[in-house]
Amino acid sequence: MVPEAPASTRRRPMTAPSTRRQRRDRQRDGAALLLEVERYRRQHGIGISYDELNSILGYGSKDKVKRDLDWCRSRDWATYVPKTARSIRVLPPGLEAIAQCFPGALAGPGLALAAAARSVSGGVDWIRVLPADIAAGPATNETVALQLAHARERLPLPAGAISAPERCFAVRVRGDSMRDAHILDGDLVVLRSTDAADRNQIVAVVLPDEGVTLKRYVPLPKQGIIRFQAENPAVPHIDVPIRGDGYDGPVPRIIGVFKTLHRGLTLLVNTE
Repeated sequence: MVPEAPASTRRRPMTAPSTRRQRRDRQRDGAALLLEVERYRRQHGIGISYDELNSILGYGSKDKVKRDLDWCRSRDWATYVPKTARSIRVLPPGLEAIAQCFPGALAGPGLALAAAARSVSGGVDWIRVLPADIAAGPATNETVALQLAHARERLPLPAGAISAPERCFAVRVRGDSMRDAHILDGDLVVLRSTDAADRNQIVAVVLPDEGVTLKRYVPLPKQGIIRFQAENPAVPHIDVPIRGDGYDGPVPRIIGVFKTLHRGLTLLVNTE
């Protein structure tokens, strides 16, 4: 069971610290606030609202919540995603503060990755995150490229964890069409940006009228099709005619080849 932050810690006003004890108390207050932010995000898959945070912490007004969050932002413990509802995000230093003040409260891969990314010699590689779940919504190569160019969020990985990180991007998986390849709903998948793939590689592909999806690339020239194969018997494959031989319609566009994934990770860092 996740331990609750003590009520006395969660409700104490954050006045300007003048002693070592006051500074320690303020840091603990900030960590307690961010604990609720991150706990809510992990439980519900979305950010917490000011009203919800105010209710959980027992503050008298949202202004108090904002002041305390501004203090956390001043220490690079948290940030806001611009023009986004439920926009509060906890940054790696904030996760470390939670771990120090409330050990075990957020044990899991997100916290472990944050610590690893900051402790590994050589620093951090930042991977662009496509600002949409994979397999969601219509898209083209151009719109995907534009989304990545203006991506507000990055995934921190220990330097050297993957090759050529500048050529990679990450997306969230939605659905279970690739479950037998051990890629599950909610996984954060890292891909190498490319427009070509070898047979049987797992790719992110833009399909006409379908959007971006993750499938196994299986060209079947004798049948005149390219199969984007699901790895779940309950999900049909997507067969697309090979351009030519009388077919001149829209064709799928590969945008990336699978490299690795992270499971249970909620740590997405805004860089603006």
